[in-house]
Amino acid sequence: MTDTGRDLHTAPAPLQRRVLLAYGVGDAGTGMASALVGFYLFVFYTAVAGLPAWLAGTVLMVVRLWDVFSDQLIGWLGDRTRHRLGPRVPWMLWGALPLGVSMALMWWVPPFTGPWRLAWFVLIAALFQMSYSLVNLPYSALPAELTANVPLRTRLVSARFSGSVFASLVGLLLGASLTGQGATGYGRLGLVAGLVLSLGSLVSAIGLAPAAATCSRPSPQQSRLLPQLRSLGPNPWFLRVVALYLLLWSALQLMQPVAILYLADAGGQPLPDPVLQAGSDGDDTWLHQRVRQSHDLWHVVCGCPPSAAGEAAMNAVTVMQLRWPGSAMLLGADLLHRCLEGPAAGEVDVGQAAAYGLELGRVCAPLLAQRWEEGWERPLADWREQLGITALVERSPFRTETPRA
Repeated sequence: MTDTGRDLHTAPAPLQRRVLLAYGVGDAGTGMASALVGFYLFVFYTAVAGLPAWLAGTVLMVVRLWDVFSDQLIGWLGDRTRHRLGPRVPWMLWGALPLGVSMALMWWVPPFTGPWRLAWFVLIAALFQMSYSLVNLPYSALPAELTANVPLRTRLVSARFSGSVFASLVGLLLGASLTGQGATGYGRLGLVAGLVLSLGSLVSAIGLAPAAATCSRPSPQQSRLLPQLRSLGPNPWFLRVVALYLLLWSALQLMQPVAILYLADAGGQPLPDPVLQAGSDGDDTWLHQRVRQSHDLWHVVCGCPPSAAGEAAMNAVTVMQLRWPGSAMLLGADLLHRCLEGPAAGEVDVGQAAAYGLELGRVCAPLLAQRWEEGWERPLADWREQLGITALVERSPFRTETPRA
């Protein structure tokens, strides 16, 4: 229940634009943090900090259990806060600095070992999770209090997730570029993410403050928790939605670190140092030119047609062999499109194509290292034999779509 205040829908257009922009910025930092923590924290604990996998999982589980109780406390305190800026913005301002600091410290390996190191990781992760809730819970409650207008609420939520998705992608690219540098790279990652978190939260809170100070506020008449929970029993659809959300969220939390571990350890072979050609400006220039020039050759040798599924398969091959974040993002987009649109009639399923490409990239000799120019006259079957993919291409999901050598 809320006490009626000024509805954002009736506010001047400049204030509405300010609030939309500020609300979009608000989830940028937390979106980046969620992506980095979900994908890289378990890997950091095990590969850099030296924790056994079971102990790293225990740290994450303890922090999640703490989050269950801290969220209730923060929500209870937020609903009962009386402040000239409203009940939400002050908590965002108070939580911004500890959120950024704890994010930075979470990726630092302390000099002490044993149980003290474990205690450090538990303490910092718990501080981060609580600071995250201090900022994100009040922030998430604001749309319902800012306006009762459904289209405007939808625009607020759209702005939020636009900022969140963009920042998440930037965070993943940042992680891919820094985590290969070991403990130093993870430390830099934490510093950058912590700075983005604090600044994003502060900018959002300041931008939202004028509207949040005059909008609806929680009613002082609050129902007790147990009666609220009992009232959910006669609503099976709500319970199903909650159950589905928990299942999806659990799958996401499991998939994120497993995806990084799989891409790192599934068997990609190290590539030789590139031989620079005349006119090349450097290793990166040579690498990108070579990949672009030989892309169509890779399609032919791997038996992947120039279709959406064929491109998904080649993106998977590139992920396995070159570990390029851009190819991983394209592959994710291919799979997301498959989930939303379904397979096109008469075409190979994108999921099957991606699985084929990942296996192909794992077993195939490095495609980038092949001297294609010296073997134009060689039969296609000889090239596949040399690369060790003959048997796999024979079982390709595209075998009925492409000519066989």
